[in-house]
Amino acid sequence: MKADTEKCISCMRCVAICPKKARKLNKVLLFAASQKMKKACGGRKKNELFL
Repeated sequence: MKADTEKCISCMRCVAICPKKARKLNKVLLFAASQKMKKACGGRKKNELFL
């Protein structure tokens, strides 16, 4: 089964809940993405208001 690219937000929920384990994630890409996110999400940030 293919994902609907118009609706997919890349949350990876389909990978987590697939009962047949048909969807898999490349371990190298997962590690690279987690390293990139670690920098962006590593600490608290001040609240900002955009009007």
